[in-house]
Amino acid sequence: GIPLTPIHRGQLPHESIRVVALSESSGEFAVASVTGRLQTYSTKGFQARREYSLPGPVAHVQFVNSGRVLAAVTEDGTGRIWQINSNPMEIAFSVQATSQYADASGDGRFIALGGLVYDTQTDQIAGEPLNHVVLAALEVRGSTVLTAGSHDQRVVVRNVQSGLRNDWETQSRISSAALLSDERHVLIATHDASATLWEIDGPGGPRPLKTWNTPGSHALVECARNTPVCAIADETRLQVISNVDLETGFSADLDSPVWTMAISEDGENVTVGDADGYVQLWDTRSKTASPRIQAFDSQVYTLDLGKHFLIAGGYDGSFALFQFRSEP
Repeated sequence: GIPLTPIHRGQLPHESIRVVALSESSGEFAVASVTGRLQTYSTKGFQARREYSLPGPVAHVQFVNSGRVLAAVTEDGTGRIWQINSNPMEIAFSVQATSQYADASGDGRFIALGGLVYDTQTDQIAGEPLNHVVLAALEVRGSTVLTAGSHDQRVVVRNVQSGLRNDWETQSRISSAALLSDERHVLIATHDASATLWEIDGPGGPRPLKTWNTPGSHALVECARNTPVCAIADETRLQVISNVDLETGFSADLDSPVWTMAISEDGENVTVGDADGYVQLWDTRSKTASPRIQAFDSQVYTLDLGKHFLIAGGYDGSFALFQFRSEP
């Protein structure tokens, strides 16, 4: 199997961790808490680097532009973008949505916070801000932005440069959604125990292409940023699927319900964190897995995955850094 080695464990005293983020380019990871504390650490010496403060529980954190920018958003809709260099700069936003997410394009130009997209090149808001009552997903690929609302069951895929937009409603509440690397397909998991691949710009508008059964009502989906590889995790099974038609791949039985999942940008690795505090990693090419390793005493609340490292955060304030591949 894949060697998965814990190399550092830490704790935010008297805190509950909400989200973690990893930047192998800058050699650091971030840990954010329910009180609004956001701390970054080195992946090598594990020293604390920077600390930020947000006014409330941090919902999502994202390293942007090879770790030179850090974006975060709170549950109540306060967004922050920090430029991390010799001339530090902070930009503040108010985002009209709850259950927030943050994401950015690979080149770092477009940073999305909730339904708002910031263009770092023009220093302007790109396109019209969207207002979903509760976000289930937010992803950016190039200038294409996906937002999916959980309660309103509304999916919006828009190009913030051209203005082209497709939106539609699903038949059931959305639990999770992911935009494929080709920017033309979306994988959506819904509360009716299914995950569906949609073609965004099909004849006559968005259309469903294929559906997978997902036991339980809260499946998770993730798609790689740079390759057409996706993963679906539910209470009992992990399904890894590849190519735009999502026909090839493999499945694996799980020992405990999945709480969180992450996929590497190149799609070569997928990891899950479960309700019993364990993490496990798969190689999608060889279809092999690491041993199931206990990270925490309670559930693994959040994960982020790179090409060499895996960072996990627990609800009890603990975090753990794992290495599975040697750095060049």
